Amino acid sequence: MKNGFKRVADQFLWLYSAAGTLFLALVIITTFLQVATRYFMKASLPWTEEGARYAFIWMSMMGASLATRHASHATIDVIGDFIHGKAGRYHAAAVQLAMITASVLIGVYGVNMVKVMMVRSSAALGIPMGYVYCAIPIGCVGIVIQCLANLAELKAAGTEGEKEVGG
Repeated sequence: MKNGFKRVADQFLWLYSAAGTLFLALVIITTFLQVATRYFMKASLPWTEEGARYAFIWMSMMGASLATRHASHATIDVIGDFIHGKAGRYHAAAVQLAMITASVLIGVYGVNMVKVMMVRSSAALGIPMGYVYCAIPIGCVGIVIQCLANLAELKAAGTEGEKEVGG
């Protein structure tokens, strides 16, 4: 069962990584187009700034899931640096549970925002703003899945000895 869940979490990790890479490419391309058209043509394309911004939002939410799995979020870990062994694993599990709680709350409110914003269109691209806000609940789903995978690794590490989460 653990291997099956880890496999699912790894597939989500691959999917979010591919999507994040695609959105990064869109940010780079649209930003390059914006700069190139301003510099060479003395006029800019009206949609590039908005497109880069929305791609950046999606890229950030996909990256948050990746950072969760690899324990690469910026942290202020005053307590965790001094706790080792079993107590350290309990602390790490509490952190993962807090992240799950926060992600579920943010995701629920994100779904509500998607519903509200579907009736508004973006100025330059003309797409419903709900599509932009979809990044929030989709990113939160990825964060929860990766937190659960980290918790499974912590449990396995408890039976195998010390092991760092996120590797």
